[in-house]
Amino acid sequence: MTSFTKGFCLSGALLFCGTLATASYADGTHYSDGPVVNVAANYQVNPTLKTFARIDNLFNEHYQNPTGFLRPGIGAYAGVTYTGGLPRLPDFLTGGDSRPGFVN
Repeated sequence: MTSFTKGFCLSGALLFCGTLATASYADGTHYSDGPVVNVAANYQVNPTLKTFARIDNLFNEHYQNPTGFLRPGIGAYAGVTYTGGLPRLPDFLTGGDSRPGFVN
């Protein structure tokens, strides 16, 4: 995990899958040994807002785990995390009640 600048974090994982005894299939598909690369990053925009992104199997390697189940190809994920709670609504909407999100 590396932090290039305040609030930014980059991480990665390198997985290695060895050759399996059943590496060739009748349909011509071949699952060989080799590396699988996963990368992820997140950025803390402010104290209550964080963005994140992740790519699994960056080079779209076709492989199986040792128990024989096919693993998914490339996958990309991104999103935003907000931890600030509900904003306070203006008094004219709440009738003066100061509870976050409360409406009379």
